[in-house]
Amino acid sequence: MSLRIFDPARHALLQAGRSWPGAGAMINAGARSWFMRDIAVPFLATRLMLIAVSWLAVQALQGMESGPATWEVKRKGQIGPIRERLSPYSHPFLNPWLRWDAGWYQGLAKNGYQFAAGEQSNTAFFPAYPLSIRLVHSVLRGRTDLDWFVAGLVASNLALLGALYYLVRLVRLDWDEQTGGRAALYLLTFPTTLFLSSVYSESLFILITVAAFYHARRAQWLSAGCFGALAALGRSPGILICLPLAIEYLAQRDYQWRRIRPDVLALALIPAALAGLMLYFHVRFGNVNAIRDAQAAWGGGWGALRGPLFPFFEMASRPLAGREIVDLSATLLALATSIYAAIRFRLSYGVFAMLTYLFLTSWGNLESMPRYVLVIFPMFIAFAIWGANEMFHRLYLIVASGFAAFFMVLFALWRWVA
Repeated sequence: MSLRIFDPARHALLQAGRSWPGAGAMINAGARSWFMRDIAVPFLATRLMLIAVSWLAVQALQGMESGPATWEVKRKGQIGPIRERLSPYSHPFLNPWLRWDAGWYQGLAKNGYQFAAGEQSNTAFFPAYPLSIRLVHSVLRGRTDLDWFVAGLVASNLALLGALYYLVRLVRLDWDEQTGGRAALYLLTFPTTLFLSSVYSESLFILITVAAFYHARRAQWLSAGCFGALAALGRSPGILICLPLAIEYLAQRDYQWRRIRPDVLALALIPAALAGLMLYFHVRFGNVNAIRDAQAAWGGGWGALRGPLFPFFEMASRPLAGREIVDLSATLLALATSIYAAIRFRLSYGVFAMLTYLFLTSWGNLESMPRYVLVIFPMFIAFAIWGANEMFHRLYLIVASGFAAFFMVLFALWRWVA
């Protein structure tokens, strides 16, 4: 028998709906109201701000020289190299979002997996997000590279809306509506929020991990297991969700082994999904470790675990560059909020936060950490709780939004962000 979480407020509304015919319409109107207030309006405002900033950056600074091996979508919709300068006229509202790994994801969605030993290969990227691009492209159709990129942008932003919806619903299981709204707002204004709307996998990964936790909290274990399996196919840390979900299952049964039911087997879908992917690579390329080997070709320690302290010792041995200070700051912020989550939140949330942090810092360097920490959703719950303090709320929005705009400018100009 499934365990269901009792929600007194919801129960009262349902009772009212039975006794007063107009209550149902009011409940639906209330649901639409919080979605517009906490999700739709902040989403539109922040995305329009980033679009305007990126467009202005390309228009005003296109004279800056492009870096090596840069590309853009030309007017006819095909990818072409940037010879000398960024073009302010070729799809000026879309090209600023199509940088760096966006090309890998587009190529993977369009052409499938390819692997070459010792070389950078697209097996370094997990399949859930490219499959979502293919799904959207099957609806939108089109034959050009631009059509595939548009499908990627649509997939990312739909996933972001879904992630915000589940995040607000998850937070509201334990805290008030205002805290849920702040969690969504702080995610949308985080300095690296641009990756949630570009052709990157972060928004989808947040959606499926938060959805897995939400359904676990509601004791809907088949749904939790399915979303967990998608997480295992979404990004490298995805497999880690298996342990915190198992802890959540046991917590709802007061850690009494006799109360375990067959529905716990739904969590086996998570390791099974990753095993299936590795088996596919073994059959297709004769290499069960195609993910690890492709990641190792990027250098910097990827593909070989070195432990979470190694990057700090390596940084301490030399002077820090400006970009490394940003990486270190994001890492320390993630550490602080993960520890806070481990102490103050449900055990499953804290375990997820700490496991993800330890995984992300165990590969030899802290490069791209400002982007990677986006997936530690308990961090945004911590921010939302602290945001009840008006000073923190204002300070966060000012500082985070400023960096978000700055990073969008860098990204639009093919400068490295994370």
